[in-house]
Amino acid sequence: MSWWMAVPAVLQGLGSLYGKNEQIKALEKQKQMGKYEKEYFNRMESEAREGDPLYQQKLNQAISPIRQQGQFMQQRATGTAIQQGLENSIIADELRNRASRITMGQISQTSERMAIQNAEYRRQAQGRLDQARLSREEKLRGIAQQQAGLKSGMVGDVIGIGAGLVSQYASRQQP
Repeated sequence: MSWWMAVPAVLQGLGSLYGKNEQIKALEKQKQMGKYEKEYFNRMESEAREGDPLYQQKLNQAISPIRQQGQFMQQRATGTAIQQGLENSIIADELRNRASRITMGQISQTSERMAIQNAEYRRQAQGRLDQARLSREEKLRGIAQQQAGLKSGMVGDVIGIGAGLVSQYASRQQP
C-alpha cells in the first residue's frame, strides 16, 4: 500500500475538523445578544426599575375627573356663598376649603392606589426579567456544552488522522 491511500481518510478528517470549527464559530455567534434581544432586556430592566411606562398617563386620567369634580364643588360653594351674600365671609372660605380638602383627599387616595398598582407592575416586571435572564443563562450553558462536545470531537478527529497516517506508514514498512 502506498501513502496516497491515506489521502481520503486525511481529507475526511480535515473536513470534519473544518466543519466542527465552523459549528463552534456559529455557536459563538449565538452567544451574542442581538439588537432586538438587547432592546427587550433594556425595556424589561426599565419596567422593573420604573414601573408601567404608561403610569403617568394613567394617573392623569384617573385624577382628571377628580380635579374637575373639585372645581365644580368650588364653583358651587362660591355660587352658594354669593347667593346668600356671604362671598367674602369665613363661612364661604370654609365651604371652599372643605371642597378642596375633599378633592385633595380623593386625589391622594387615587395616587396611593395607582402607586401600589405600579409597585406591583414593577414586581411582576422584575419577575419577567429574572425569568428571561435565567432562560438566557440556560441557553448559554447549552451552547457551552455543544462547543465542548465539538472540541472533544475535534481532538478525536486529529487522533484519528494521526492513527490513520501511522497505520498507513506501518503497513508500508512491512515487507
